[in-house]
Amino acid sequence: MRPRDLRPTLKIVPRDQETEVPRDATVLVAAPRRVDQNSTSSVRVMNESGHIDGVVQLSSDGRILFWTPLSALDPQSAHRVTVSGMRDERGALFDDHTSTFVTAGFSYVDLQVLAE
Repeated sequence: MRPRDLRPTLKIVPRDQETEVPRDATVLVAAPRRVDQNSTSSVRVMNESGHIDGVVQLSSDGRILFWTPLSALDPQSAHRVTVSGMRDERGALFDDHTSTFVTAGFSYVDLQVLAE
């Protein structure tokens, strides 16, 4: 294994500093290797009021985590995504990650209603 592969970087969507993110958007965490299912709780989303409850699911190939909020996020608010302590299936740590995004005043559901 090459040294740069020891702690690979995760890719997060929404991107850092992204704005106008729909209030019901799912946060995606893409990893270059399969993620240990026992470390999926390392994905957290917070706003100024604290931790936001959400559901984390792992893709069938084990490389993408989907964090979905239990209810719509606050409109036009800053949110912070942190990933810390996530491991691949062999136990190697991925790099920690912190980023922020700002929600819009609308959700995907609002857009669907407008399109009808």
